[in-house]
Amino acid sequence: MAQSIPQNVIEGLRTMLSLGSQNDNEMSSSSSSGGLTPVDVVITRIMLTKGKKLPPGVVDVILDFAEYWAHSSNEVDYIAEHSSPLRVNGQSPSENKFLLRSFPVGLTGIQGKKALAEVLAYDLNEAKPAPLKTEHDASYFAKLADYPTPKLLHPVRKVVFTIRSKDQGWGGEPDNRHTYNGAWTWFEAGLEKFDAEQTCKFRDTSIKHDADFLGDPNCTYDVRFKSASSVASPLPVCALRPLYPSIVPKGSDNFAYSHPLAHQEKWTIVRNKAAHRAWQDHVITWAWDDDAEPDSEAAVRMKAEEGRGGETGDGWFVRDLKMGDVVTIWAKARFGGWVNHIEKVKIDVYWAISANPELPPNYTQEMRLIANVCRNPRLLLSATCLVHQTPALHHFTRTMSTTLKSHNIPLSLPDGLSEEQLTSFKPFTNWVNTLTNSLRLQSDESHPFHKDPYSLRSVTIQSYDLFGAKRIGFIKLTATVSSDSGETLPAAALLRGPSVAILFMLVPSDVPASSSERYVVLTVQPRVPAGSLSFTELPAGMVDDAGSFAGAAAQEIKEELGVTIKEEELTNLSELATAGDSEDIARGMFPSAGGCDEYITIFSYEMRIEREKIKEWSGRLTGLREHGEKITLKVVPMKDAWREGARDAKCLAALALWRGLKEEGKL
Repeated sequence: MAQSIPQNVIEGLRTMLSLGSQNDNEMSSSSSSGGLTPVDVVITRIMLTKGKKLPPGVVDVILDFAEYWAHSSNEVDYIAEHSSPLRVNGQSPSENKFLLRSFPVGLTGIQGKKALAEVLAYDLNEAKPAPLKTEHDASYFAKLADYPTPKLLHPVRKVVFTIRSKDQGWGGEPDNRHTYNGAWTWFEAGLEKFDAEQTCKFRDTSIKHDADFLGDPNCTYDVRFKSASSVASPLPVCALRPLYPSIVPKGSDNFAYSHPLAHQEKWTIVRNKAAHRAWQDHVITWAWDDDAEPDSEAAVRMKAEEGRGGETGDGWFVRDLKMGDVVTIWAKARFGGWVNHIEKVKIDVYWAISANPELPPNYTQEMRLIANVCRNPRLLLSATCLVHQTPALHHFTRTMSTTLKSHNIPLSLPDGLSEEQLTSFKPFTNWVNTLTNSLRLQSDESHPFHKDPYSLRSVTIQSYDLFGAKRIGFIKLTATVSSDSGETLPAAALLRGPSVAILFMLVPSDVPASSSERYVVLTVQPRVPAGSLSFTELPAGMVDDAGSFAGAAAQEIKEELGVTIKEEELTNLSELATAGDSEDIARGMFPSAGGCDEYITIFSYEMRIEREKIKEWSGRLTGLREHGEKITLKVVPMKDAWREGARDAKCLAALALWRGLKEEGKL
């Protein structure tokens, strides 16, 4: 029978180990903050698993609930170091100012005991804007530490930003003064990763001349290479690659940072109050279990009352961090007269050291439940055991950050989906290539967006569905498409790929070819997404990756109507109607262009048939039962087809195309 551990025992362990780490010079030196070290956490874990015989999973919950985590700390104090605050002026070359970076996640410092100059070189040098080619494995960073490092893929539990700052103390709209509204000085978080392919420049001590270096000649030179070491640093600033702020190409093999004009709500740490002379002390915590969705009441309140970014309350950033990731802080100011005054900036990153390489899929939900239940500490273990015995809920979606190599833009992927799988999903590659080609058209001076062109900055895959074991069926994504001035375009999309629809017409054999008498064959079948068990529409279906559009149309005719025809007998109405378009996008009808990539290529086909047999088509049962298709055919005069198919966009589009092309003599 499980025994509960009173809260005072847990607190006692925390106090004991905190005191112990303060008296141990070696341990205290390994943590720049003087708080818990990774060794402290491991000792406590051993005490609970070996001494108290608690399951490792239960110990994970206890340590997370007690926030018993290892952490790193990086700080810059401009008063102490320069005797005056840092000023970031709007409409100046420094209006986007890099301030500070954290140590890589999982490390409490840089390798070994380094000189102060070398630490400052790591903390304060801006990374060169260049695309990330290859990430290091977690094992690379683990080898740099002589203490335990996290085993979890996503170990970070919270990031705390501490900032002392203010604006110029005047200006702005009168109603906005002393509030966060209309504030044009603020701070944004950034994300960097080390590129495994970067070869750092270093001095060979076997050569006497100071100018003799080995390695990449284009390596960013910083102060640490003034040392006499003949070994390149394992954590060189020149190997850091920014994922945010994003970068854009500037000529051949050159890149530049892209800083939008306006606040980026997804990355904004905090704003300064507008026209507020007093110094403000901001302590902003981003936690892994935050759950304030953008545009929710909590997010709106957080933005208005705390000055935080409206899209930073859902925990996505913290949950996405991996071993070796680097968090940065940037200061921002916009427009003449606006000045961001900064006295001090600090980043604290906290991570769990779990015994398991991966947590249960519902771990975040469990922690929230336990946090509510465990107001009575004696319920802690019994509640944990109860939750772990509960049938699995929906999996918590973890994400991985990488770079879409074909386009050099940041890419976030959910657990279980690789970049290779994504790029093999034809609708995704078609979408990103088509969008990129459309964005290139802005280089033409006649384009309405030429003066402030939009760029694709990043893509986040939110979810996906599989057809079978591995084949992707649908993808839900969001993208950042913005201009340098900060203007953004709506960019959330469901990718499912193209479809075909067929305007199948029956022509009585006893009428001349010039006759307008025709009958349209419609299908009636259950369509659960539309909430209908008898939805009337044109015969249609999705296009397989390996097939042609005409082939898919012919196959749908065979499956849904029971008629075998040749591909070349079909007329492509969409192609005839869109010939000569300047924008190189798919030739088809987009039923929901604001939210879905699906486009439907519409074909027509006429079949001459004896008049008395036309009635036999109505009521015929067709469809592939093994695919769940239960189709009833319905034949209607063409003049009534618009009414019968009024709810079906395919039907209305097909009728309009056919009549328009007929009037222009193209049919």
